[in-house]
Amino acid sequence: MSKDTKTDTVTHLPTTPVFIEGRVIQRCAVCGEKLYDSLQQEGRYILSSEDAAGLPTYTVGACVRFRDGEVVEAFGVPPNSDMPEDFCIALVEM
Repeated sequence: MSKDTKTDTVTHLPTTPVFIEGRVIQRCAVCGEKLYDSLQQEGRYILSSEDAAGLPTYTVGACVRFRDGEVVEAFGVPPNSDMPEDFCIALVEM
């Protein structure tokens, strides 16, 4: 995706969720965007890592496409690392 390309979606590559200070937070491994925060999405603090096990975090290393903050689809990394046009690396390179 070039700087001039306009798209209403962005695809991220989730990293391992982190349990810290009563929250589970998951970010994109490439651009650092916060993809999941249990306090924001669930409206509560998580008391233990066991409670965190059932939270709807994203599969580590899979591609997740968002539109307006909502998940549109999740899919495996394309063969030959041919990432989609809306892959977030374009945001980092701008």
